[in-house]
Amino acid sequence: MDIEGAIAKVFAEGLAINDLPALRAALQRARRVLYLGDNAGEIVFDKVLVEEMAASGAEMVFAVKGRPILNDVTVEDARAVGMGEVARVISTGSGEIGVPLAACSEAFRGEFAAADLIISKGQGNLESLDDVPCGILLSQGSQSGRGLIPHGVPAPIFFILKAKCEVTAAALGVTMGEMVLVQSRAWVGKKGKRTRKERKNEGKDGDGTNGRQKRR
Repeated sequence: MDIEGAIAKVFAEGLAINDLPALRAALQRARRVLYLGDNAGEIVFDKVLVEEMAASGAEMVFAVKGRPILNDVTVEDARAVGMGEVARVISTGSGEIGVPLAACSEAFRGEFAAADLIISKGQGNLESLDDVPCGILLSQGSQSGRGLIPHGVPAPIFFILKAKCEVTAAALGVTMGEMVLVQSRAWVGKKGKRTRKERKNEGKDGDGTNGRQKRR
């Protein structure tokens, strides 16, 4: 299972934050992994990474937008690369940027709640999910179970993205344009782990350069 190699093929310049050890540990425990797609142009990379993760034995679920928006991946894009051969393809039921859970379908929220591990691609997904606190399912006034929405994150989320604006870069503690593989703040805070800035600084070598993952 060469997850690091799969990521390195795309992130040739390395990762400013690399939470790969935590991702590996979470994947070993996961029985169902929900992968939130991002740009249509990156779906070939997505398929490679999904295949590598499937080697762990986990069920892979790949989520696409409910309808086209900007350049986000759709069901048609997933079908074109054969994503259905390595994962069960589902829709978020939303055409909004990111994954705003309140705007997603009930079916998708059920998939979100059932996942043991969530992989989230892209800055838009980070902005809509990173601040969501860990929690449980709450019902919106229905004793039958209908209308359940995730109140908080049921599983650890790992974000893979390029910091495309100064606000996001500052929030991550990186330079604009840098790539990161970073665990959600909700889980980092819950488990009492180091801050992102501390984790980034740990990668610096004695000469002051950042010891990042390099393309092999």
